[in-house]
Amino acid sequence: MSTFQVHTVDSAPQGSKEALNGLRKNIGMIPNLAASMAESPELLRGFLAVREILYRGSFTPAEVQVLASPTLSRTAAATGWRCTPLLRSK
Repeated sequence: MSTFQVHTVDSAPQGSKEALNGLRKNIGMIPNLAASMAESPELLRGFLAVREILYRGSFTPAEVQVLASPTLSRTAAATGWRCTPLLRSK
């Protein structure tokens, strides 16, 4: 099984720092899933873009959780990531 580094803003690749800072400002923390995705700036930006699209729609925060949770759970199970809630309401 692969081990993924759980990055901080300081340890993340340069291309992920802005996204991690924005996430921390937006929800008050950097969840482990996003911190692990930070290894690939493109992956992190893509995931956060999907999150933003869901929140801009007509779904309630609870509905966004229901839609996104299976995806997060499958991703975590497939990769061995330990994740904390990433889709808390704003």
